Amino acid sequence: NLLHTALESFWGSVKSSATLHSMDEPACDDEIHRCIEFALKQCHVEPSLAELERPRIKRLIDDWLALEKSRVTGFTVEAMEQENLVDLFGIQLRVMIDRIDRLDTGERIILDYKTGSNNRPSEWANDRIGNPQLPLYATINSDVEGVSFAQVVQNNMKFKGLAADATWLPRVTTKVSSAADAPDDWEGWREHWTASLELLVAEVREGYAAITPEAKACVYCDLKPLCRYRADEFETIDEEATGE
Repeated sequence: NLLHTALESFWGSVKSSATLHSMDEPACDDEIHRCIEFALKQCHVEPSLAELERPRIKRLIDDWLALEKSRVTGFTVEAMEQENLVDLFGIQLRVMIDRIDRLDTGERIILDYKTGSNNRPSEWANDRIGNPQLPLYATINSDVEGVSFAQVVQNNMKFKGLAADATWLPRVTTKVSSAADAPDDWEGWREHWTASLELLVAEVREGYAAITPEAKACVYCDLKPLCRYRADEFETIDEEATGE
């Protein structure tokens, strides 16, 4: 991904919020341009397409760095694109972590870059958690105290996640659900995610394959006559997903 590669190159050079804040505008622009050219070369982008991508990526990175500068707690980018082989309740998984930040106060936060806006941390409160990648990282790394999508989208730049302290990332809170039984602290969320992931792994190991689609899964499906899910549920699912 072109944007991922450019941001990885940028933070590989700049490394910390302190350095970012110390850079004047010309120096920051020069570094961004260098990273974009590196990404274009690494991703083998054709020259005609590169002319279109340069200004687009530059605008995205400019806006994203403005959000990074608004973070109250200083940080150092400790790792990027880190690949790990993990054992999750007896199942081996190969995972790739986009970015790990170490805060100046000592805590670690994991970020997952997203170039789309359909990222819902509220799904982490479900019994069967949705988008489990970040919760998985939190359960296998005991020193991680925050996880967040890093949503790099034009006119919609934001962090969307959960952390032990609501001041660490803009708009990231200590809860992603208002349900009465939802955890209200970081350790509670880690316990919830661990239990949910353990259940999912147990189902995989036992060959359990019940049809349990999320509501949104059926909205644009053209294969309902072939689906094993009960036909009388389709209308309900569509209504829940579309809000109609």
